[in-house]
Amino acid sequence: QGVVLETGEIQAQSSADSNEQKATAPEKQSSADSKEQKAAAPEKQSSADSKEQSSADSKEQSSADSKEQNSEALKEQETGLAGLQQLSLQGKNAKAEADADGRLVFTSEELPFEFDAEEGIEVRPGEDGSLQLAVRSTDAALRLRTGDTSRREVSLLFTGMEYQAPEEGFREDEIYSNTEPVTIHVRAERDDETVSVKKVEYTLADNPWKTGRSDFLSCCGYSEKSLTGLRLDFSRRGIYTFKELKVIGQPMENYPSQAEALREHVLEETDLHELPGSGATSRITGRVTLPESRILCIQIPCCRGLRAFVDGEKQQLLKADTMFCALALGPGTHEIELRYTTPGVIPGAAVSAIAILLFLAESAAAARRKAQV
Repeated sequence: QGVVLETGEIQAQSSADSNEQKATAPEKQSSADSKEQKAAAPEKQSSADSKEQSSADSKEQSSADSKEQNSEALKEQETGLAGLQQLSLQGKNAKAEADADGRLVFTSEELPFEFDAEEGIEVRPGEDGSLQLAVRSTDAALRLRTGDTSRREVSLLFTGMEYQAPEEGFREDEIYSNTEPVTIHVRAERDDETVSVKKVEYTLADNPWKTGRSDFLSCCGYSEKSLTGLRLDFSRRGIYTFKELKVIGQPMENYPSQAEALREHVLEETDLHELPGSGATSRITGRVTLPESRILCIQIPCCRGLRAFVDGEKQQLLKADTMFCALALGPGTHEIELRYTTPGVIPGAAVSAIAILLFLAESAAAARRKAQV
């Protein structure tokens, strides 16, 4: 009976067969009905068990999904923004629109180029895809002849950069301090005109203020007309090694829609908690609601003394757009709080308090000694 109720055609056929059996063999029909009822009972039990199992599986799946979302947000927090930046560079010419889930897709693309090295620079491609540039003269330049870059924001990507001094050493007129970075000037050119100039600064291992950075993305700006290419000028002679050297183009046709999509989820109910009279603040709060795990970028420079709290719990601050604060957040509504304390102010206040107490104690002791005399 349970099987019959699942399909109308089988049910109709069974009804016709049942009428014929009632006219010719009622005993057989009764026996058949009895067998069908016995078969239906275990089938109903099986259906109930199936529903219970399905409900249990659904709860387990929901719990697993929740744990997975929290895990994804935690991974994003641990890895920072580097993975997201790499993802944007691997857009593979995807359309600049939101996908079916409403997520942004990236449209950056790798642009082809050819090397044009002046005398004094040797280009040495590596077997593993790496690149070496032997710079024997700082007066020489390396040009990257690109194709059509019109209506694109053009950037030059360096990854895995390393530098070695020339084997013969530096000349007497080449004097560098260990605090001076190795600099590459990146010039965007159109015909004989320089459109923009940017620089990449690589700090050496013995630099007391070394950054440890070896990956750089130098943005040369947006242009309606195509560039002729990019020109690289080097501050020192030596061997420059790169794991990758790529020209990245970012079409800008859909920039307004992309920017509008990013504005859909912003920090709301922002309160600067300004101090009376001065307008200064050491605390900022706000609330944000997200449909999925995302990175919240806050246009405040990331610096020492700045701490972040999400839903009352301290959370690691990340860096976005080179210098601004960012937080990795999971789906849902979150209370955001930023607090700033001047670095060293608490230890300084403690030292000052101890010094004052010592001064008062010494003053009291001196007064007692004077009184005894």
